[in-house]
Amino acid sequence: MWNPVALFPTDNNGVVLDLPAVSGSGAANVQGSLYFGIGTEANNQLGSAVQFQLPLTAVVGDGTYPGGIDTGTSYIGILDDTVFGFPTFGVFYCPSSPTPVGLEIIGANEATYTGQVVAADPTPELDEGLTADPTLVGPGFNGNTVVLGLPFFYGHKVFLSIAGQNASNGSAPYVAF
Repeated sequence: MWNPVALFPTDNNGVVLDLPAVSGSGAANVQGSLYFGIGTEANNQLGSAVQFQLPLTAVVGDGTYPGGIDTGTSYIGILDDTVFGFPTFGVFYCPSSPTPVGLEIIGANEATYTGQVVAADPTPELDEGLTADPTLVGPGFNGNTVVLGLPFFYGHKVFLSIAGQNASNGSAPYVAF
């Protein structure tokens, strides 16, 4: 399936999603920007963003797994509940207290991002629907994967290139932040 942005006459090599940081307590409203194209206009320049050639690899704990990035996932998906031994509530991990989980993302070009997410009880957020809370941690798709869902985008300006399009700022496909 083609990304419809690739069909634009200009600014068609990717998109940039720029969302502000949101505290763990959430926010009633969040406003950000979606820019079309990468490196084609003043508002979509890479600047100091680091490019991660696809495919991505994720290191969590002692394991190395395939990684992905997806704005359509409402949480950061990490493996399955047997890896950390957290109890689950539906599809979300629910440790008895907030638990930091180290996370390293490595691009095929060896670019590296090191950070952490915090697994916490998501029950209040589930009662209110989707949340910007970056502490929601759930299982990865099909097991043994790491998916950086929408909470990862908060506080990052994320560039998503489109494979097969002219990527003057690097070899597509890549993500950058």
